[in-house]
Amino acid sequence: MARFYGVVSGRARSPASRLGTGALRTVAASWQGAVKVSLYIGADGSDYALVQLSKWHGAGTDRLLYEGPVAGSGRSRLVQRMKPKRSFGLKPGPESQTSVSS
Repeated sequence: MARFYGVVSGRARSPASRLGTGALRTVAASWQGAVKVSLYIGADGSDYALVQLSKWHGAGTDRLLYEGPVAGSGRSRLVQRMKPKRSFGLKPGPESQTSVSS
């Protein structure tokens, strides 16, 4: 059974999803840079997230934005708080309603 769930939407008629058992890694990129998000199981058995800006085809910068528990509690490295301007209509997957807060 998958522990992690990811969804991407774009020009396709319907969103595409991916599952991960030990980890889930994603990249969303533009011509100005990229954002990488990884979900993984920590040494303590909890779910952790790593969110970072990344270069894409020479553009952008490499910078850590967040590293810590997905639940948002406990020890984490939150580098910069930012409020999104838009949600882009993305909705959390079914697993997030019971185990992960968004």
